[in-house]
Amino acid sequence: MRLPVISRFVATSAAALTLGVALPLLAGGTAFACGDEQPPAAVESPEPRHATDPVSAFVPEFPTSLTAGGQVEIGVEIGNFTGAAYQRLAPTFAVFASTPGPGHTLVNLQIPEVNVDVMVDGSWRHLPMHHSCDPTLVADTSSLRAPLADGHARRYMFRLGLTTATAKAIKKVDVLAGTTAGDVPKHRTLAVNHPAPAPAPATTPPVAKAAPAVPAAVITTPTAAASATPSPKTAAAATLAQTGPAAQTGWLFGSGAACLAAGAAVLYAVRRRYAR
Repeated sequence: MRLPVISRFVATSAAALTLGVALPLLAGGTAFACGDEQPPAAVESPEPRHATDPVSAFVPEFPTSLTAGGQVEIGVEIGNFTGAAYQRLAPTFAVFASTPGPGHTLVNLQIPEVNVDVMVDGSWRHLPMHHSCDPTLVADTSSLRAPLADGHARRYMFRLGLTTATAKAIKKVDVLAGTTAGDVPKHRTLAVNHPAPAPAPATTPPVAKAAPAVPAAVITTPTAAASATPSPKTAAAATLAQTGPAAQTGWLFGSGAACLAAGAAVLYAVRRRYAR
C-alpha cells in the first residue's frame, strides 16, 4: 500500500540526509518535492533486508571530468557478504547537479540532458531516468535484477552522457551508485566542461568574374603565291611525284642506250676516214 504523502516525505528526506546530499529548494527553482513522484521500482528493495547490507564500490579508474555533448564510462561493483543469497538484487545509479541561478532560483540538471546506458551481453542498454528528491535523477535499473549468492560479487559498466543543452552554469555533477538492498550509495564528483561555441565561418566577398573575351573573326584571303602559276621547278617536282621511282629508272636506261648508239656512229666514221 502506498504511504501517505507526509510519511513518504519524512522517509525520503531521511534517506537524503543519509546520502549526505543537500537538497536546497529555493523559491523560483524547478521543484519536485520528495515523494511527489513514484520512485523507480529499482530503488525499492525487491526482497527483505538481510542482517547486514551488501557492499558497493566504483571500479577504478573513475573519470574526473565529463564534457557536455560527450560521455564517460563508469564501472560499479556490488558484493553480497551478508550470509544469505539475494534473489533479485540490482545496482543503483543516480546523478545530482544543482547550482544557484539568477535571483533566488536553482539551475538543476534535467532528465532530457542526461543519457545513461548499461552494458548487457556485449551491447549498451538505455536506462530511463526518473526524479527522486529534486534535483536527484535516478536510473531505472529494475531490468538488471538478478540472483547474487552469498560471498559473490558482480560488476556493471555504466555510460553517462550529458547533452550540449546542459546549462552552462552547471560545472559539476555528482554520481551515486549502490544496490537496491538499501545500502548507503557511494559518491563521486565529475567536473563538467562546456565546449566553446564554434567560430562563425569567415565570409569573403564574391570575386567578380570578367566577361569572356569574344574571339576575333578569322578572315582567310588567297595569297598571291597561291593564285600565281606554279614555277617549272614546282611543276617538275609535281611530275616526279606523280611518276614515281619507276619512271626515273626508265629515263636513265633510255638515255644510256642513246649515248651508246651515238658513240658507235662516231667510232665508225673515224675508222672509215683512216681507211682512205
